[in-house]
Amino acid sequence: MYFPQDMNFQYFFFSTYPGYFLQALPFALTAGIIYIVYQKKGKRQSSIGKMILPSLFVCYMTGLLCLTLFQSIISDIYYYLFYHRPSGNELYWFTFEYDFIPDFYYHFNSENIANIFLFFPFGILYPIFRRSSTGKQTIAAGIAVSILIELLQPIFGRSFDANDIILNGLGVAVSTAFFCLFQAVWKKIRCFPLSSFHRAKHFGPLTFLCTNRPPILLLQPTFFLPAPSGNLSSTGSIFCRP
Repeated sequence: MYFPQDMNFQYFFFSTYPGYFLQALPFALTAGIIYIVYQKKGKRQSSIGKMILPSLFVCYMTGLLCLTLFQSIISDIYYYLFYHRPSGNELYWFTFEYDFIPDFYYHFNSENIANIFLFFPFGILYPIFRRSSTGKQTIAAGIAVSILIELLQPIFGRSFDANDIILNGLGVAVSTAFFCLFQAVWKKIRCFPLSSFHRAKHFGPLTFLCTNRPPILLLQPTFFLPAPSGNLSSTGSIFCRP
């Protein structure tokens, strides 16, 4: 990816990775909002916070498809909206180009790094979207999505590349390892149940975010204060100990 010194908006938006990301962003956000509205309609008792986290995976998958399959089409749409004329780029369909030989290690460039980071969010967001998923299932799902995208790309004027699958899988594996490590550390933390009154009085409003005992509680100045005396209720949980 080349960034010239005299780069203008047109070059940035239509010829760079950050520009491609900005093109896909409205579509991803729209998909996430639709998902939240759909979930809210079916589950009126669910909190917004519980629906926002899974919606991030929907946003990510929508953006991923926009970048890997529909980028040329979306780019032409933006060009017409900005300049009120066709871009002049010819759209190619059914190229059926395949590269089954991995050779990324001969010349590791920015495109290879982008392929790793492209699937890095998958290993974090997929277990949030599907909470029953294990580490192996997450990696398998990520690789399956990568293979499916590569199989579809020749239809949309791009090519099948074995390098992309390997690098995408590496991104999923690394992020899944980080997520599993975080889960293992977090499971070692135990929380004392406290009533809503004690949460509000002694530990501040951030404690109400502790629906699933997030580590944000460790950031509170009152976290290390002794627990208040009296009967403890099991309606909440905030005071964590090792």
